[in-house]
Amino acid sequence: MSAREEGGSVRIEGRAREGQLELSVIDDGPGLREGAPAGERRGVGLRNTRERLAVLYGENYRFTVLNAHPGLRVDMALPLEIATAGAEPPTRAAAARLSGGVGA
Repeated sequence: MSAREEGGSVRIEGRAREGQLELSVIDDGPGLREGAPAGERRGVGLRNTRERLAVLYGENYRFTVLNAHPGLRVDMALPLEIATAGAEPPTRAAAARLSGGVGA
């Protein structure tokens, strides 16, 4: 979301459905430039997110970006993973892989 004198809002919604975690991030900013090619995305944040999801989940995820008029809506669905009681936290290597860093 770009800076605006009057401010703006970002809403995050989530739910579990049919073995998937469905997330939506919706803002009331300017959205994508009208007439831009479908694959064009401003900045690197959306591209990086899409690439990381592909590395983590292969073909088992959904990531869509839509103009919401006003604003932008990003919808994603990921495999739902439920932690068990007493489960170990991610290793440094796994955490680094998720953050794009180098594991130990």
